[in-house]
Amino acid sequence: MTLLYITFIDFNNSASGSSVRPQKMFGAFKEMGLEVKLLEGQQNHRARRREKVRDILEWLDVNRPDICYIEPPSGPFFNGIDHKLLKKLKAMNIPIGLFYRDMYWKFGLGSLKKGLTTRIKGLIIKMMHKRDWRVFMKTLSIIYFPTLSMADMLHVAIPAKALPPGCFNAAPPRVSDTAKVPTGIYIGGLAELYGAMKMIKAARLIHAKGIDFNLKLICRQAEWTHFAQENELTTIPDWLEVLHISGDDALREQYAQADFALCPHEVNSYNNITISVKIMEYLSYLKPVVVTETIPMKTFVTQNEIGIVTKDSVEAFADGMQRMIQDKKLRDGYAKNCITARQANLWIRKAESVVDDLMLNTH
Repeated sequence: MTLLYITFIDFNNSASGSSVRPQKMFGAFKEMGLEVKLLEGQQNHRARRREKVRDILEWLDVNRPDICYIEPPSGPFFNGIDHKLLKKLKAMNIPIGLFYRDMYWKFGLGSLKKGLTTRIKGLIIKMMHKRDWRVFMKTLSIIYFPTLSMADMLHVAIPAKALPPGCFNAAPPRVSDTAKVPTGIYIGGLAELYGAMKMIKAARLIHAKGIDFNLKLICRQAEWTHFAQENELTTIPDWLEVLHISGDDALREQYAQADFALCPHEVNSYNNITISVKIMEYLSYLKPVVVTETIPMKTFVTQNEIGIVTKDSVEAFADGMQRMIQDKKLRDGYAKNCITARQANLWIRKAESVVDDLMLNTH
């Protein structure tokens, strides 16, 4: 079976968190034994992207994949030739599935920057997303969302299913050192909806009580610089380690040093319909979690018994972190449950589901 796999990232560059899912899904399809024809390349490099899409269009003149799966960019399609490719696949009656990763454009979320220019840019981006949506509804066989609740926010005229992020079998964690100061880890963005400042304030409250623990915060360098200036973080306390690294190899050592992980997301209308890919990355490394009560994360963490769910406030998040820090037996119990939860949510399970769905459309 041949799968045409369309992505909008460079596979030789793992610097961006948005490249994680496309690469994991690619690996899962290959693990299934499929013959995968890959289209990769960032759309910001417009000439190079157009050239790569033209190569695929020519390949389709003499080849016919059985199915097609797309991991689109976070933003809209910048190049009309990508729309042309979808329309050609539709004309060839090739089943197409696409994962619709987020809807920041609909909620006006996700940017640290403010001002008139940002608002104008936001309006243009919104118009482009609506244009993409019209093309999707005319060409796709099925559309996937992180949660089905997200589908309810848009007019979906084709079959829709939930396809939340998956896990991978990371290297086994080191045996916990009972004498070591407990360490929490946070990896991700610093925009307000992610709750990073709430987490830092919660950590300050805990240290003010004389409770010792360390916090690793891993993010992009430029984002930290802006975040630190905006929140007047002129000095970094000795219990906070800020790192700017990415990729499984670089992160593995950091996870090995951590005892639990944090998802302090703001509870809002957007976070209540999506689920963080970081929850699944934390699960891949068998790390129990402290999360705020956004609906998808609360449901997933509670059902799998892999961590603590708190209210969305500095004080409540601090209480949850404190419980995780001080109760090693609790941490170990959650970590044990992570083993079962990880196995049930591997990336290959997601890939198998996509292939099954698309093959149904071939009959």
